[in-house]
Amino acid sequence: MIYRTKFFREELSYGYFERKKSLGALLALGVFLGMLTFSVYFIFQTLTQSVLSDKASFLVQRSYHTTSLLYLSVSYGAFWIYMTTRFQMVTFSEVYENTWYGLVHQGYSIVPLVFGKLFAQLFGVLLINTAGFVTTLVMSSFLKFPFVPGYLVSMFLVGTFNCTSLLIFAMAASLLIRDIGNARSLFSVGAFLLVVLQIVFGFFTLVTNRGSIQHVSALFTESAYLYVDIGLLLLCVFLCILKGSQAARLFHEPLLSEPPALGRAPGTRLVVRTESAAPAIRRNAKLLSESYQPRKRGNLLSSIMSFLLVIGVLAMFAIDLVMLAFSYASPEKETSIMGFIPYIFQSSTMEPEVKYNDIAFFEVVDQYVQLSTGDVVLYKDETGIVQVRRIEKVFTDETTNIPSLEVDIDYYPEGSQRGILHGYIAQNAVYGRLVGVNRWLGMIILFANSVIGRILFMLVPIILLFFSKQINDFFKRVGDPKRRGERAIVPSPEQE
Repeated sequence: MIYRTKFFREELSYGYFERKKSLGALLALGVFLGMLTFSVYFIFQTLTQSVLSDKASFLVQRSYHTTSLLYLSVSYGAFWIYMTTRFQMVTFSEVYENTWYGLVHQGYSIVPLVFGKLFAQLFGVLLINTAGFVTTLVMSSFLKFPFVPGYLVSMFLVGTFNCTSLLIFAMAASLLIRDIGNARSLFSVGAFLLVVLQIVFGFFTLVTNRGSIQHVSALFTESAYLYVDIGLLLLCVFLCILKGSQAARLFHEPLLSEPPALGRAPGTRLVVRTESAAPAIRRNAKLLSESYQPRKRGNLLSSIMSFLLVIGVLAMFAIDLVMLAFSYASPEKETSIMGFIPYIFQSSTMEPEVKYNDIAFFEVVDQYVQLSTGDVVLYKDETGIVQVRRIEKVFTDETTNIPSLEVDIDYYPEGSQRGILHGYIAQNAVYGRLVGVNRWLGMIILFANSVIGRILFMLVPIILLFFSKQINDFFKRVGDPKRRGERAIVPSPEQE
């Protein structure tokens, strides 16, 4: 029969589908993921002097650990998209199309069918994962990072577990729920919960610490996540065998893409009733009745993606507005917005209170603002250059009888002459006093001012708005089980 002769090979190339996927295409996809990872790495390198250096240094370090960690993130999202868009081809949804019905009723075991499909698709995703990981390492080698094979083996093993878990979860979801749209949604929820489990069990913290994963054994001894993951995978495989065996023995009538026309007059309502007590018949009667009621075309996936699209576009436009506001209300122009002057602080002179690339907010100083010792103030020196200093003393100049300030910076780099920036200024030269600092907003503005950031926050929203209808229609097709692809009909030798 088919699984004894060429089932594995057919699964490997999707040979019985109208849209085939060759091994070369799988390798190309893996190489693309590796190159995409490197692009993300260079984006993060523009944020080295920001809050990421303190809060998430593993994202901006120059090492194989950083590039491989970014690959794990990129590949996880990519595999979710890959399995969602090709859900019918990579899962057991074919069982509900009666492809195993004849084999099972002729006495063949369901176990070889389940494992044949599983191993073939697992080979495909592992091929993509390996190609992507190797591409990431090869491109990282050009930057001459210190090569530490210990944690690289651990990172590859984590990536292998991630893609394997996603695939098996998708296969289990396709058998638990016949409706492909709902099965996709269940799979997406499982993919999200998998990330939550990694955080809850401390596995994410373990992986981001390159010192802790120098030895592969640390993945199994310092966190219980992998044991939980393996248990869930075994449970999913058992469910695939059990549910697949049950579903394959039943003949499933094909779902109609549209209910047949009944020649009803406009406005007529169709109600289907049955006296049967059988749950299946009553459920089908209800579905038939609902199929003739007018309803909006849409699905959960398209609704979620539409919501995310709106949120993303609004967020990008909001950042553009913030950048314009900062440009308008700059310290050099001595202008403010609602009484505050935002200042992108690109100096280390006031560390640790104000760090490099932080957003510092200065309130406008007028006759109602009382300056005191310890305040960080904004003023211009005799050459018109904006300066930021801390007040060390408030006094009145005995010679000129003008209220004055003794000011200095907080941090002198090692090797510099202390006190070189110490000085005295007139109190009326101050036009801003520090009231707050936001490090995360500073990181966003820093990225938005880069070349990639300007393209992302200015050009991408316009493109998304222009193609919003096409994007929404695409996810409607992906999430609509009535539009799913069908198996190709292979002609027999006599027909050829």
